[in-house]
Amino acid sequence: MGMELKELAAKLKQEVEGQRSRGTRWRFDEDFRARAVAYLRARQAEGGTQEEAAREMGLSSWTLSRWGRQGGPVRRGRPARVSPETSTAAFHAVAVKREEEAEGVLVVHGPGGVRVEGLSVAQVVEVLKGLGG
Repeated sequence: MGMELKELAAKLKQEVEGQRSRGTRWRFDEDFRARAVAYLRARQAEGGTQEEAAREMGLSSWTLSRWGRQGGPVRRGRPARVSPETSTAAFHAVAVKREEEAEGVLVVHGPGGVRVEGLSVAQVVEVLKGLGG
């Protein structure tokens, strides 16, 4: 969570605490509600949940959901997965081709997705000796 969002959450929580000190029935004006919903949407854009945003502001998730519906839909839980067709992010098509079986040539897959191709058995042995395996 960015520094600006942390500061906004702290400020909103401080306002909620101020309302709590006034009694059992809290009333928030439209400006506060709009800022709380804007914070919620910013947190969701970062991958946060409605419940996390509500907790950070000291509000109930239900209240935040109700306020959000008044100004448009508010998603509960984690953000939905985005398909390549609807996303604005840059996606690159990847073609998967079947490898031809080569006699005496090995492909070594290491941790973290490291892939070494075209090694002979003797070369694999040397690599493993060099790695201490």
